[in-house]
Amino acid sequence: MRLDPYLLTDSPKHFARSVHAYEAALDAAPDGHPNRAGVLSNLALILRRRHEGQGHAGDLESAIGFSRRALAESAGGGPTRARILCVLGDSRRDRHRRSGSEQDLAEAADAYTGSWTTVSAPASLRIRSARGLAALVADRDPARAAAALRGAVDLLPLVADRSLRRGDRWYGLGMFSGLAAEAAAMTLEAVDGQEGPVAALGTLEAGRAGYC
Repeated sequence: MRLDPYLLTDSPKHFARSVHAYEAALDAAPDGHPNRAGVLSNLALILRRRHEGQGHAGDLESAIGFSRRALAESAGGGPTRARILCVLGDSRRDRHRRSGSEQDLAEAADAYTGSWTTVSAPASLRIRSARGLAALVADRDPARAAAALRGAVDLLPLVADRSLRRGDRWYGLGMFSGLAAEAAAMTLEAVDGQEGPVAALGTLEAGRAGYC
């Protein structure tokens, strides 16, 4: 089931249809079904996006609940779990912004960390989660933010894998434009003394190499 039409529009009708479709898919997937965790995660994603675009009061809480259920029903630590963790991180971050809850901030950071450090997950997802973590903790823990961003920069060559068509490579890299500069700036803030500029320059060079 494609998510794209519902993520590219704020139409209440489209969101409602998507929610109903995933609720029906969930009802049709019995406990233990291999697709159940993915359906739960997709439903959480749609509800979070509807909350983001339309401010439905209960959608964010439901998104967090469905993400937790998806985690409980996912097996192992592979790409599906990494995607679920990213959705959970986004939802807990959004609730932290609204409520200021320290628990939401901590659990969002943990979810993003679990997602971006899953080596079997797609590089684009890992980079997105690393960026999410860095934005969340930059003011409190610049060293953690810098480490996540440098890790994301190191993943750029996977997004630009030469086995991909040229257009696909540049599209993938275009999604993460400015990443190396963000990582270098955060490194300068996090690393003291003369080591800071050296580490920042190394990060910029690694980013440049990712585009070659």
